[in-house]
Amino acid sequence: MLQSQFEHKMISRGLNFPDFDFTKDNLDRICIGLHLGYSEEQLMKEFSISQAQWKKSIDLLYGEGLAKKVEGRYVPTFPVISHEAGQQFYQLSIAIGNDIVSLIKHNANQIQQETFKIPALHNFEFADLSLFIMSDVLLDFVQIDYVEQLFLKSDRPSRNGKNYYYGLLEKHADQQLEPFGIYGNHCVPIGSAYYCAYGNNRYNQPLLPLFSKEQACTLFGPSLSENKAAIPTIIDHIIQSSSGNGSIDSEIRKGLEQLHLWKNGKLMIPVLNNKEYQALHRIANLITADLIRLFEDYRSMLVQAYHASPFAEETSFEEYFIWYYHFLYTYVTDQLIELNVIQLPSSNGLANFILLEP
Repeated sequence: MLQSQFEHKMISRGLNFPDFDFTKDNLDRICIGLHLGYSEEQLMKEFSISQAQWKKSIDLLYGEGLAKKVEGRYVPTFPVISHEAGQQFYQLSIAIGNDIVSLIKHNANQIQQETFKIPALHNFEFADLSLFIMSDVLLDFVQIDYVEQLFLKSDRPSRNGKNYYYGLLEKHADQQLEPFGIYGNHCVPIGSAYYCAYGNNRYNQPLLPLFSKEQACTLFGPSLSENKAAIPTIIDHIIQSSSGNGSIDSEIRKGLEQLHLWKNGKLMIPVLNNKEYQALHRIANLITADLIRLFEDYRSMLVQAYHASPFAEETSFEEYFIWYYHFLYTYVTDQLIELNVIQLPSSNGLANFILLEP
């Protein structure tokens, strides 16, 4: 397992993140080995590092709040989630996940009604918004803040003055989706906006805001070749088109059609201003109270599972739970897809949207 592929995952805001390269000098691999119970000598031999380098690495991890000493040995302070641990998280998700599925289905009509009160979403079919609304808004992007505030009731772990959750998740080399198929957001600041993509296949394909200039010119036409800001220009065209302040350039439209972001003469990317983004909270809040009650009903089971896990001596229940929650809402999302409550977007299964800064 020391040679398995792991992906680094982090939940943070603003400047709350490590200010060093976690992949350098086998720092991440050392944490994996510590989690597995390898001795200092075994890891030094495995990674061919000297005693001095070992001390330097451990001092850095300790100083950054990513390792601690328990009964004379160092352990990581965050979850290292192996395939086996991931399967245990999924098993733990079934009962409560099925209850959440029922909760969402029960509120489905009201969720749709609130969705179409948002002007930016008026011209969409709900099916085209279903992954964004029924998973991202109800369970992740918006809801997760309420889960932290109302259930966990604690700040994110403080690590060398920074507050963030961290995790290493095992991924099989031949796996196309992200580790364990977990859904998540990738938001990129572009000018006065954030371009976001939500799904569990974000990095197996080029995301529009991360296109190179050459990719942009190939897809959106050679007229962008002289433009040093090709992607911001495309995003600006999308924003202006969504607001009705201008028709979209034909070459850009053709490129969006190839990405399945323009369909049947319509832009398939919601563009939300700050007031409309705040309105998403009203949608999330349709299930927040019941969701928190469910978590409280299952709290003793979840705490028992935490204490029985290898993470109990390494990290807090809160950090354990927040990563478990990602497995839980992924289970719920997959169930809603099977029930056709959620229909995956034709844009490679990703929900794309743009948030405008106030």
